[in-house]
Amino acid sequence: MLHLSRTNARETTSSPAPEKFSGESSDCGGFLFQCSLVFNRSPRSFASDEAKITFILRLLTGRALRWAEARFPNCQQFGCTFNEFLSEFKMIFAAEVDQVLSLLQDFGPDQWLLAEEAEAVC
Repeated sequence: MLHLSRTNARETTSSPAPEKFSGESSDCGGFLFQCSLVFNRSPRSFASDEAKITFILRLLTGRALRWAEARFPNCQQFGCTFNEFLSEFKMIFAAEVDQVLSLLQDFGPDQWLLAEEAEAVC
């Protein structure tokens, strides 16, 4: 009985919503992390894939909102699981950061020296 009351108390305490996400790649991971915290805090409220997708879509602005409007013209049916949604979301909005990190990892010592020299000239 004590376990049940702790669970109910935890779910009735609402977590603050994450800040809205505009589509900036550098903010994608943090945004999704904060959404996960909300989902974990209130598992009954987010038991379905649709509830999780809807929660995230309600927090989108700017470029991210334009993507969502084009991707999900029918707000009643999303046509994907939450995991499929997350994969696509990360592919669209986190890909740029991954590409930059990949390029930076491919830089050898010579390229870093050239970049520093070029920066010093400018």
